[in-house]
Amino acid sequence: MRLLIVEIRRQFGLFLRANQKYPDFCEIGPGVFTELYDWHVRHRQPIEITRTDNRMTIRFMFTGMLLRPEQDPGYVGIPFDRA
Repeated sequence: MRLLIVEIRRQFGLFLRANQKYPDFCEIGPGVFTELYDWHVRHRQPIEITRTDNRMTIRFMFTGMLLRPEQDPGYVGIPFDRA
């Protein structure tokens, strides 16, 4: 579990260095989505789940994590901005 959070933070770090800001979105697989949900519960953080472009989105840090159910459970995509 913690390895997926580490991978997400690594991707965010790369984006932050290149763009001087956190990304707006990042696509994730269903296993990562569930683990992010569990992370929020374990750390007693508020869980913000919405729909964006007809996809389930969970907020992690400053980024909307878009669920891609057709991807592998451990999939962590390249972060991106809305534009």
